[in-house]
Amino acid sequence: MKQLRWLIGVLACGVFASVSAEPTMEEWVKLPDFGNLAMSTDGLHIAATTRIDGDAYMVVMNIEDPAKPQVIYRMKPPLRESIAGIEWISSDRLLYTTTRQLGTLAAPIGSGNVYAINKDGKRGSRLVGPGISASFFGLNGIVSKLPEDPYDIVVSTQGFGRGAVFERINTVTGKRTIVATSPFDNGGMAADENGAARFAVGNDDSTNEAKYAYRQSADSDWEIFDSPFDGSVWPVGFNGEEETALMTTNDENNFGVIQMDLVTKKYEQLIRHDRVPINSILMGTDEETVVGVEFLPGLPEIQYLPGDTKHHRLWKRLHLSFPDQHIRIGDVTDDGLTALVTVISDKQPPRYFLLDTEAFTARYLFDSRPAINAEEMRPRESFWIEARDGIEFQLYVTKPEGEGPFPTVMVIHGGPHGPRDTWSYDLEAQMLASKGYAVVQPNYRGSGGFGYQFERSGYRRWYLEMQDDVTDATLWAIDQGIADPERTCIYGGSYGGFATMAGVTKEPDLYACGFAFVGVYDLELMLTRGDIPDFESGRTFLTQALGRDKDDLKARSPANHVANIKADLYVAHGKADQRVPVVQYYNLLEKLDQANIPYESLLVSREGHGFYKLENRVKYYNELLNFLDNSIGVNGKGKAGRWSEQQQLP
Repeated sequence: MKQLRWLIGVLACGVFASVSAEPTMEEWVKLPDFGNLAMSTDGLHIAATTRIDGDAYMVVMNIEDPAKPQVIYRMKPPLRESIAGIEWISSDRLLYTTTRQLGTLAAPIGSGNVYAINKDGKRGSRLVGPGISASFFGLNGIVSKLPEDPYDIVVSTQGFGRGAVFERINTVTGKRTIVATSPFDNGGMAADENGAARFAVGNDDSTNEAKYAYRQSADSDWEIFDSPFDGSVWPVGFNGEEETALMTTNDENNFGVIQMDLVTKKYEQLIRHDRVPINSILMGTDEETVVGVEFLPGLPEIQYLPGDTKHHRLWKRLHLSFPDQHIRIGDVTDDGLTALVTVISDKQPPRYFLLDTEAFTARYLFDSRPAINAEEMRPRESFWIEARDGIEFQLYVTKPEGEGPFPTVMVIHGGPHGPRDTWSYDLEAQMLASKGYAVVQPNYRGSGGFGYQFERSGYRRWYLEMQDDVTDATLWAIDQGIADPERTCIYGGSYGGFATMAGVTKEPDLYACGFAFVGVYDLELMLTRGDIPDFESGRTFLTQALGRDKDDLKARSPANHVANIKADLYVAHGKADQRVPVVQYYNLLEKLDQANIPYESLLVSREGHGFYKLENRVKYYNELLNFLDNSIGVNGKGKAGRWSEQQQLP
């Protein structure tokens, strides 16, 4: 209760009512009850995505009494589309965008559709999308709302073969007028506080290198310039009179925030971190003042910009009230008096509050996963370790109760270039820890969130140094007395599936078992099969990340080394996977059969790159737990397991 000493509105809502029973499998693995929250400009309504009888819906709720939200409208998204984002443009009308989701592990693909609707479901229309304007396929976001006309907004849209465009759109009639165009044929634009496009970022498709442009006003010509950094920059605030901008930087020599003179291109470092770039920006409730930043080298670290505004004081009180948690201020009412706040930690799934910015009180709305009791979850520890070649990388450890060494699961995240494991609630880590397993999650080289150079250091190093990092993390966990050397398993999905098969083929004596999910196993196939090669930018990425030398790709493909396997093995896939087509699964199983390697497998129809349906998620995670139990758990024999016994059969 101490941490909520000033949040007097919370306690009356019973938010900390104890949930003593361990979650059921359904409660562990079901998708969140709420997501994509957005608050109306008058603070009286919330729109969110939710699940009703297993199906995804968008609901609009009246929250005049936050303790008893009342649903006034609900809607299923269009067929084969998922709602990706919701934003109110007034107290009565909102926009929502949709994607086509290939699975829980795949980055969504924009549908091209942008819809507008009143809070009561009336006057619905599709503003952007195929058949309306074939040249545009996505909405980057709302640039500015126009108080003089509550139905008109300025948005940033994206077109095939062209860069960002700012358009004024009437959200009832759909009438559109272009107000600014990027000088590049891809990338985005940033606006100043008046909504004028002032900064543009592009990307050279042939090299994937960033390029930049700036202009002094909405009527000036664009000036294209080379970046003074090895990494990327992006403006988070402009000072039009002095021609300066606050910029975030993603260069390992300049992680943090700079103030840049946009005329001379000289800059001053205001905030710096030695290890990681910025994880999130702390914006004031005026949605213009930059208060500070959050870094995530492991656990969250906050640095404030100089100042003692009311926005600084509000953020500091929030951090005092929710220590050691990630806090996000979302929508703010037009009068600035109410803000939507999300609070997350390693043990707490997202929890939503309404913040009174004047009285410094918060009212609880609801939890994204109400069955999860944070007090029963295990802490997520962070460590930095040194790889065999001297590179340092970060990893998370979630331990069960008791003293180690523990049966341990190395959980390898997907991507691999861009995603990372973060300090947040992780259902797999918590569920496995509740069953007695330690969980180690390395952010190997190539992971995102540690700078441009660290991410690119993994290019063409699949099965090589990237896998050595995973091996070194495993050996570190054993040396630290965390992992039982006889009872350690490797597991992951997507690239994590690749790393799993790389682990059991490259280090056959290290792991007792491996569980690979929707993984890439043949790099030659990856160059031609799946949705990534469908686009020029995707083909460029594959060339950079994998290379195109066939002999090299064969040597770095786990499917070509299955004869080395000694570990118990399980392989699972979705038959409708478009990101990593099921041919990868079939090809791997064929090679396992040819090498007479025993394995268990699961193929699920109508599921893609990660499983969505609750019954399929329950079946999948039950299979995972049973497999672990029989290999390294209470019923298992560790390295002296089933594979060795089967190989001894006549």
